[in-house]
Amino acid sequence: MSPIGLAFLLLTSCAYPQEKFREEADAAVCAWQADCFATAEEDCETQAEASWEPPDEACDYDPGEARDCARGLEDLECPEGEPVFPEACDRVWVCP
Repeated sequence: MSPIGLAFLLLTSCAYPQEKFREEADAAVCAWQADCFATAEEDCETQAEASWEPPDEACDYDPGEARDCARGLEDLECPEGEPVFPEACDRVWVCP
């Protein structure tokens, strides 16, 4: 990979702040719940905001995994059984 390509990759993967991840992930999950389970989106987003707890300070945030998680959440389909969430969501925060 060229130095310019590598620099672009690093800049774009690091430019996804935790606040943006939270907002986009919450919105995607609430839209999914509204579509699949007739949950009121506004109520869901209010509850998500009120119940959010920051990760342990020892955890490292991975902006690339966060972006993949949020995009995957936007593509969730209504489940026939247990919902399957994007694997990237398990890797957003890496904790010791």
